[in-house]
Parts: sequence; structure tokens; C-alpha cells
Amino acid sequence: MSAFLVVAVSALAGLRIIEFFGISVASFQVGGGLLLLMSSINMLNAQQAESRGSDVGDGQAKADSGDSIAVVPVQSLQLARAQFDHLADGFAKRGDVVSQTICEIGARALDKALADSEPGDSSLPPLPSI
Repeated sequence: MSAFLVVAVSALAGLRIIEFFGISVASFQVGGGLLLLMSSINMLNAQQAESRGSDVGDGQAKADSGDSIAVVPVQSLQLARAQFDHLADGFAKRGDVVSQTICEIGARALDKALADSEPGDSSLPPLPSI
């Protein structure tokens, strides 16, 4: 019930609330992109969550047998990369150099994560266009 209330209030009064605090929609887009970036990189690095000891052994057994234990699809990182490019272009058109720079830093971090995700393969698939 509380989740429904949060969604309903956000849908009805969300723009008024963020305008009251002086936050722009573009700032939310950058913040959301950065959260997606951090989450994707953490999943790509396979940060271990709290688990039972047997869970770790099960995962190691799968990895040893050659099964994929990937925790994030590379395509989600590529989509986040494309979003950063789109946002950086929009900020450049408006002259917002700080937000543009933040987006470009995020894009470069994703480039690094994508390059590191395939150790023996430097040819990544093309990024989707928006």
C-alpha cells in the first residue's frame, strides 16, 4: 500500500515537488544515469552479497564447470553508455558544461567497463543509437 502511495503522489505532484526544491528534470536524468552506472559496474565486478557459505560453493562449482555466472548483461551497459551520450549532447546544446562533463566521465567509465568485460576480445558490438 505504501509503494502505491509513493507512486501515486510522484505521478500527480512529482514535477511540482522537484520544482519546489529547485531540481531540474535534467539533473534527475544525470543522477539516474550515474546510479545505473554504479549499479552496472558493481554487478559487472560481481560484488559478493551476503549469502550462506553453500551459495558461494554452488557458484564456484558452476564457474568451474564452464557455466556462465554473469550478473549483468553487457547490453545494459551499452544502453547506459548510449544514454550518457544522449544526455551529454543535450547538455552541450544548452551550454551546461558541468553536466556535460559528468556525462562524458560516466561514458568513459562505461567504455572502460565494457572493454574489461571481454578480456580476450577488444572488438565490442556497436552501441545502439538513440
